[in-house]
Amino acid sequence: MGKTVSIQYFEKPVTDDEKEIATLLQKIVQATITKNIDLLVSVYSDTASIVNLISRHIPLNKSEYRERMSNIMENIRDIYFRDAIIRVNGQEATISCLSIILLRDKILPEKNQRYYRCIKENGKWSIAESRYIVF
Repeated sequence: MGKTVSIQYFEKPVTDDEKEIATLLQKIVQATITKNIDLLVSVYSDTASIVNLISRHIPLNKSEYRERMSNIMENIRDIYFRDAIIRVNGQEATISCLSIILLRDKILPEKNQRYYRCIKENGKWSIAESRYIVF
């Protein structure tokens, strides 16, 4: 049986910027699987506003996110992104996707529509905002 693909794109990244932005999702997956908190927080800008699975609707700053994720990272078995779409507009970009998170104490995965706003500063892309899309 083959390895499960952690990121599936609705539209494959083709430009250099889209490919670089796609690495942010790849780093989130890698960091989560390897429990590497430094790699996980490295994808976010210093002024990022981050809503995660536990905080749900209350944005955290990068420091708060690091602390929160340090406490819960061991409970995450795996993470997948599906139907990812990257849109670049100059020095800003967005990623929309479905995130699927498998927790150790849950049978069914957590499935959520995610939105990431990315910025390019000093030639490097990072995530400035992470939130859930609520319908």
